[in-house]
Formats: sequence, structure tokens, C-alpha cells
Amino acid sequence: MLIDPSEEFNLMDEEGNSISRELSSKCSRDYATLWNDRYIDCDETDNGYFEFQGDVFTVDRDAFKDRIRHLKKYAY
Repeated sequence: MLIDPSEEFNLMDEEGNSISRELSSKCSRDYATLWNDRYIDCDETDNGYFEFQGDVFTVDRDAFKDRIRHLKKYAY
């Protein structure tokens, strides 16, 4: 299967604002974690916990879903 490139993830901060970031033009994939209908940086959940507006959540794979997007044409 050949897929077309996708847009990079729109990561959001605690207030729901987009986080500005620049991916290298050599980057072929983008990674994010989907939680409560918002994409967050994977680094925010690597230690098994996620802090949001003063609350700390235990990361589980039912609520925190890792996502990958191909930024360049890709074949499976």
C-alpha cells in the first residue's frame, strides 16, 4: 500500500493553544500521543505520568494513544 504524506501533528499546550515547532525537512515521521482529543508531545508521557493543569494522570494505553504520521510518501 502506498500512502501520501500527512501533515505534522498540531500539538497543544494546557490552554489548548498550538505549540510552535519546526521539524527538519529530513524528518520522515512525526510522533504524538492522543489524549482527550488533543495531541501532546510523546516526551510528556515517557515516564508513565502526565501532568495537566495541576493534576497528574497515570499513563495507560486506553487513554493515551501513541500516533505516527508519515511526512513523506511511504509504502507498507
